[in-house]
Amino acid sequence: KGKSGFKAFIKKKFFALMIPYYIFSIISIVIFSLLGSFASDQLDVTIKHSEVYKNVLGMLYASAVEGYMKWNLPLWFLPCMFVTQLMAYPISDFVKKYIRKKRIFAPLLILLSFVLPFLDYFVFRIRALPFHLESAVFLMPFFLLGLCLRQIDLHPRPDTMKKWALCIFLLLSGAVSACFLNSRVNYFLSSYGKIPVFYLSAVLSVLGIYMLFQRISNPLLCLVGQNTLPVLLMHKFPIVFFQIALSPLFKRSGPIHMLSAVLIACISVFLCLVASKILEKYAPFMIGKQNA
Repeated sequence: KGKSGFKAFIKKKFFALMIPYYIFSIISIVIFSLLGSFASDQLDVTIKHSEVYKNVLGMLYASAVEGYMKWNLPLWFLPCMFVTQLMAYPISDFVKKYIRKKRIFAPLLILLSFVLPFLDYFVFRIRALPFHLESAVFLMPFFLLGLCLRQIDLHPRPDTMKKWALCIFLLLSGAVSACFLNSRVNYFLSSYGKIPVFYLSAVLSVLGIYMLFQRISNPLLCLVGQNTLPVLLMHKFPIVFFQIALSPLFKRSGPIHMLSAVLIACISVFLCLVASKILEKYAPFMIGKQNA
């Protein structure tokens, strides 16, 4: 592809990921500056780093490690994904050309991608890099796994009970190893507990979910899957609103709390999908899309 191909790739990914990141970061910082104190009082939480200029610097540095992205913490994933795709660009053509023909390259490539994460985890311990570069290194194996899975058909017909059994086994193995063999994981802080257990449970879960949703065809799930970026960009707004408006529910524990949390999550996703359709029509650049 040459330099022109890489420049076009950067431009495309910057428009798709970073433009929405900056737009919703600015919106979030404005709301945070105006209503942050009110929200903290209602939710009984302490808000640090409320100075506007520090939050703007946090947006530009694009790292949530030091606490300067409290205005919309989930947005850290977008700059991380941006640099991850740039890092993977040199080998993406190799994956597309050779993995389907020579499947043995897929596990070898994924195994090599674990070298840097393990070195950083056990030796360098680098943290708080711009655009979450350290997180991009740790998440690269999953990105390459996704690239490889797109080239390999793991769902040949006909479907069998053995494949369903394997799917369930992978999901249960991933869940059990994550819950009982590891501590709590926090991606944006690069806190993975026992790193071998983390990768084992995560890879098993990813493969299990991948196989499961190859076997489930649901228009609603497809709609949500096609709009994960708008949901990521906007879900914090309705969730915080419901947390404030329905704060008594969130102060309880038990089944009522769990059911209310699930219901609010579903409503929030629905509202994000509605907002996505409106933005897609009138301001598609806000969600990383170009005019039709």
